Amino acid sequence: MSIIDVKQFRKSLTYISIAPISKILAGLEEIKEIDRDAEIKQKARSKKIYYSLGGIFGSIILLVILSQLSFLPEVLIGFLGILLILAAPICFVAMMIFIVLYFRIGRLNLDNYRYESTYKILQFLDRDIDKNAEVEVKLSFRKIDSKEYKKNTVPHPQKPGWKIDYLEQDWLMIQGKFLDKTRFTVTLTNLAKKQYGWKTNYRGKRKYKVKTKSSGLDIHLALNYPQNRYAAIKDLENKLLKSIQVPQSAYVKGVKITDKALHLIVRLESQLIDNSQEIYQTILMMFLSCYQSLNLAKKISKSSDNYA
Repeated sequence: MSIIDVKQFRKSLTYISIAPISKILAGLEEIKEIDRDAEIKQKARSKKIYYSLGGIFGSIILLVILSQLSFLPEVLIGFLGILLILAAPICFVAMMIFIVLYFRIGRLNLDNYRYESTYKILQFLDRDIDKNAEVEVKLSFRKIDSKEYKKNTVPHPQKPGWKIDYLEQDWLMIQGKFLDKTRFTVTLTNLAKKQYGWKTNYRGKRKYKVKTKSSGLDIHLALNYPQNRYAAIKDLENKLLKSIQVPQSAYVKGVKITDKALHLIVRLESQLIDNSQEIYQTILMMFLSCYQSLNLAKKISKSSDNYA
């Protein structure tokens, strides 16, 4: 039985599931197949578009050549001429149909890195989660330049009349609970700037220009842990800041520690926001760095209890 409702998925381009990780992974496999099928169909329809376009130009060229062949019988020339005249609009209609079908299926030609990185993250988390425990996943494949992701608009500082939209898209959220009762939330947020306005070229013609540029990827890890088990964590805040290890392509944007929760935000550089392996490695190192401090806090807390 299929996990993904393709019609509903086509409309929302969002996969939402609250289920054991094994079932969520199966859903991601289906999304992968949907994407692969869309890519194959797009390639096939792209070829048909070029074939139809070739048919239009071919019909016109043959019609011109046919008009120069005076040695052929007029009846044959007339018959072939009618066929070529009909062929051009038929090829045009076919081309327009294939263009519509190309863009329609293109909606399901997804960004591979999103389901690939989600799959790797869930496989890693599955090691320390009860096999029957439910995990919540919200995974979006929508484009970041949608209006719903606009957070702020400001005038362009260097181009009069232009504006800049600041965009933020939470395209992945994973929430669950480890075996040690620690609750975790991983959120991945794409950041971008969209610049737009009218530009006059050297000929005096005005054109409306839009340019969207990535500002990076923010990865937010939140851990809500049992206070009695990791009571000493608040005293290790400075050590945590020094011990956090992330790839060279990323940097720590912020850390916040309370008696009950730890929040770590890491920024991944813009050129790597679609690199599933880099995303996975960054999140893996974030978890390992945080748990290194939590385990140390646990030891300190036990020692304090024994001493007391």
